[in-house]
Amino acid sequence: MGMMAITVFLNSTPTHGPHSKKENMSNLILGQKVPIVFQLSDRSEDKFVRAIIKDDSGAAIGDALTLSHEADGKYRYGSFYMPNKHFIEVQMQAFDDDEFTTPSDYDTITETHSLHIPSGAVGELEATVESDEELIATIGDC
Repeated sequence: MGMMAITVFLNSTPTHGPHSKKENMSNLILGQKVPIVFQLSDRSEDKFVRAIIKDDSGAAIGDALTLSHEADGKYRYGSFYMPNKHFIEVQMQAFDDDEFTTPSDYDTITETHSLHIPSGAVGELEATVESDEELIATIGDC
């Protein structure tokens, strides 16, 4: 196997998600913890809440996530990190049963989180690849 060095230059232009003006939108950097929090208005503690996360193509990322109840009707999932996608959508819904078959009367909430490359993130990324195969690298818009 031969070794090949790759250098990728990053620019400082932020990546933008959808061009809609949603109230629930944030900019996160790659690998940052995504805040997945669902607050029930009546502070109900006996519901079951799950989140479905979709990438910028609309494809689901992994399985649905079950949020844990913290207190006073606040449910949270604390270990999902921003992937390398232009944006993700987190759709959260409450259910009356733990099988997630009977939706509660609460509104379904969708939050959008965009990938952001902080200004000053200009630099280069180096990697070493061991392969005899042809290597094709595609760098998307940053």
